[in-house]
Amino acid sequence: MLNAGRFRYGSSDRELFSIIRNGIPNTEMPGVFSLPDREVWRMVGHVRQLSRQGASEPSSGDATAGALVYEKSGCGACHTIDGKGGFLGPDLTGIGAKRAVRHLRESLVNPSADIPLDFRSVTLTDRAGTNVSGIHLNEDEYSIHLRDMSGNLRSFMKSDLAQIALPRQSLMPPFSSLSSTDLENLVAYLSGLGPQKAP
Repeated sequence: MLNAGRFRYGSSDRELFSIIRNGIPNTEMPGVFSLPDREVWRMVGHVRQLSRQGASEPSSGDATAGALVYEKSGCGACHTIDGKGGFLGPDLTGIGAKRAVRHLRESLVNPSADIPLDFRSVTLTDRAGTNVSGIHLNEDEYSIHLRDMSGNLRSFMKSDLAQIALPRQSLMPPFSSLSSTDLENLVAYLSGLGPQKAP
């Protein structure tokens, strides 16, 4: 597991770089060929950070109260737990088994610090000046595809666009307005969402 610091492959940073770049033959691990080296090194650093944070760390919050914070804050509008919820953010089913408590807390306070590649935002501007924003899904030399804020899958020819912006900013707002108690309760709730614990 990445957040436990246990790797079957890649004991050194250079080996991890090679695995991320080239993938692992005869496995479901593909290579990442479209990113520049600096972004791959950033991924290596993130994996190492997860391994350092993956030690057992109890949460000081109340998970039951955290479930109410999750509901009150409208998290389910964008996130899914056990098949229920929205689609604009990552599926949180089992997130407690995948992320350390510290990482969960930091993701709530500063969600733009670590944006999953599958949930990068994109804003397209057509030649009439109309903007369309959503989740970047795919693109090639001629077209770009996104899921807009209403959940619609949309495709655009690049020749019809005046601008394509990929801001390094999460669509999720920071939870800066939560009290420290509510924040810790929400972290406790999320950290309890393990493979057998998702409600």
